[in-house]
Amino acid sequence: MAVILPFGTSGPKKGRASSGTSESSGRPRDALAHDVPDAVWAAVESVRAMPLAAGVRYEEIAVPGTLADYGIGVAVTAASPQADVAASGWIMLLYDRELRDEWRSHWRCVAYARMPIDPREDNGLAPGLFWEEMLAALDGAHDGDVAGTVTVERNTAFGIRDAGIGASCELRASWTPLASMDDGSDAGGQVRRWTLLVKSAVDREEETSVDR
Repeated sequence: MAVILPFGTSGPKKGRASSGTSESSGRPRDALAHDVPDAVWAAVESVRAMPLAAGVRYEEIAVPGTLADYGIGVAVTAASPQADVAASGWIMLLYDRELRDEWRSHWRCVAYARMPIDPREDNGLAPGLFWEEMLAALDGAHDGDVAGTVTVERNTAFGIRDAGIGASCELRASWTPLASMDDGSDAGGQVRRWTLLVKSAVDREEETSVDR
């Protein structure tokens, strides 16, 4: 997968397409910063060990230091050569040493996704439907305080051969993971849930292209 680097390291951050297996940087923990909380180390190890979704490209991304004391950022891209569509997004897992009142936790997840949709789904009900789809993808791995926005865009191209009409959905969300995440062990699960949400948009478009 992408080189998910433990904190305090530097090096190339080039992602690659997943074949369904993971890899580790192999760098020993004691070679890195010694003051990183155990929960953060557990989160890094959980992300390293998570099952990868086939056909998805993973890449580590930087987390702004102003958001929290520590963070893990993963960008994902899912593409379909058959339907010629792609979906992308990212998720950041934030950790503060001090309990954050607004999070009611040391942890907070922040995520974004941009996904293609069938123009026929571009209606007044679409934002609510996509929000519900996102909540289902998170599979209850939060304490009920999910917040965010849904933006549905419709583009009609002129003078561009075979461009036609396109529509897309942008999801922005943040949530506090369940208390079971406190030790960091479900970090990989949080990343995987968001990844599968992004990938589901491509899978749906593939099915639609077959039906047309």
